Amino acid sequence: MKFNKKGRRAVYNKFLAAAALFVLSISGVSPGYAASGEASISELSAVINQETQMVTINGQISTGEGRLVTVTVTDPEGNMDWMNQTQSEASGSFRFQYKTLDTTKGTFVVKVGGDGVAVPAQSSFTMISDVDGNNGNGNNNGNGNNNGNSSGNGNNNGNGNGNGNNNSNSNSNSNSNTNTNTAPVAKANKLVVEATTDANGKASVQLNADALVEAMKKAVDPTLTIEVKSAESAHAVTVSLPAQQLLAFNSRAVKQIEVKMGAATISVATELLISQIGASASHVDLSVSEVNPSEMTEEMKKTIGDNPVYDFNLYVDGEKIGIFSGERPIKVSLPYQLQPGQDAEKVIIYYMDDSGTLQAIKNSKYYPTNGTVDFYPKHFSKYAAALGTATFQDLSDVAWAKSGIEGLAVREVVNGVGEGRFSPNGQVTRAQFIQMLTGALDVEDDKAVAIFTDVSAGAWYYKAIATAQSLGIVNGREDGSFGIDAPISRQEMAAMMHRAVKARSIVLPSKEAVAAFKDQEAIASYAADAVTRMQQTGMINGFNDGTFAPEAYATRAQAAVMVYRLFKQI
Repeated sequence: MKFNKKGRRAVYNKFLAAAALFVLSISGVSPGYAASGEASISELSAVINQETQMVTINGQISTGEGRLVTVTVTDPEGNMDWMNQTQSEASGSFRFQYKTLDTTKGTFVVKVGGDGVAVPAQSSFTMISDVDGNNGNGNNNGNGNNNGNSSGNGNNNGNGNGNGNNNSNSNSNSNSNTNTNTAPVAKANKLVVEATTDANGKASVQLNADALVEAMKKAVDPTLTIEVKSAESAHAVTVSLPAQQLLAFNSRAVKQIEVKMGAATISVATELLISQIGASASHVDLSVSEVNPSEMTEEMKKTIGDNPVYDFNLYVDGEKIGIFSGERPIKVSLPYQLQPGQDAEKVIIYYMDDSGTLQAIKNSKYYPTNGTVDFYPKHFSKYAAALGTATFQDLSDVAWAKSGIEGLAVREVVNGVGEGRFSPNGQVTRAQFIQMLTGALDVEDDKAVAIFTDVSAGAWYYKAIATAQSLGIVNGREDGSFGIDAPISRQEMAAMMHRAVKARSIVLPSKEAVAAFKDQEAIASYAADAVTRMQQTGMINGFNDGTFAPEAYATRAQAAVMVYRLFKQI
């Protein structure tokens, strides 16, 4: 939706000033590292898949994990084709991937720099074929749809694979804003369908029942992808699926249907759809439309900025599906172009309720390599990707915790203490920590009941503690209390996090064996296994002297970092 080649070029022209700053930053003028020259980029490679136009850029920064890495790609004419930022992974490795819409033949130049890099590294890739259909030129083998001289299709004149002469010209007499629904093109676990777009910019696809049945029969992977073509320039896209065919394949291999609808990609668990389809239902409609900016208040625009707002809906025979039950049955991916100087950890999704109030979606995460923000909505409504704002004045002495604290703050998982301060070295109570942990897990059970003697119904912490108790994350104390106001120890935090991992079936990364803490024997028996497991997976660390200090009270900064590390793995 609105992401065709011309639209994309317009966006880049609009941000030329930002691009200039970006180029400055990768030339070594990076805050805190200006002209230091302490880092370098090595093993840089850039490869393009000529068929899919997907570009993959790999490399390594010498200063290791967690460094900001920046990239720019310019086309053969010197125009900006793409730019992005990411943080380096283990051993300093990094990876970027994007699909170029610039199909100019020739060499594209890739420059990569980052924190402490005085001179950016350079690589390149070559676009061999001019696959731009605007001039009727075919893809290497000629023009037109089959033989180099057949009629093109509107604005995509002559995008064919025929055997005609490369210099031949196709005729384009068809309407430029409409396409009839053609038969879906079936690939492995994928259906490619052409949308019909009306004069108002609304695209629609009614998926052929036989095509869906055939695709589900042949599916070998749990995800069936439906890619909607001609949706990029539409303001709204609706995909209609045959209901009874979905119902009939309840026990088949396909567990999820992923629909690529231009700007948005929506993945829906078939279990959710089947639970909503009755014996007489005929069709399931999935739609996304761009919200008119005039519907937004000035206050909302301050937060969202110029980022588009999308309205999502899911219907069965015209009846809207409300709350989504089950474990994350729907995933949505929205594009976001990270600008120079923006912190990727702060890019989130906002939900706009009926009153116009914006709420942060706690489970939303930005993925620099994909250029998307992914989230799991509990219901469909209006959503937008934007940069959250959360800064505190007292984090200079805990720079190691700044990213985690602010990452949780923009998602409204943690709050400051007032006057722009976070009080990072302050203590955390058991109630505050469980509120933080359940917030990061994005779990809340309205029906859960807490039975601890000191937990009062209606208190700010009640739902968090009740939910945690129902999931087996907390056990309370021998006297029947929870200890809401008691400071939490480091071993208590580790134990609760470990129980949360098991309760939510979170898969943590496996790391190399690490040495046991020097004070391992001082860790209480109930927390010993939890501390070891959390240490081995990188969720917790000890101190420089090799100790863990299990009975020491945790600080707000320590708690935020531990919880944010876990959040990143969910």
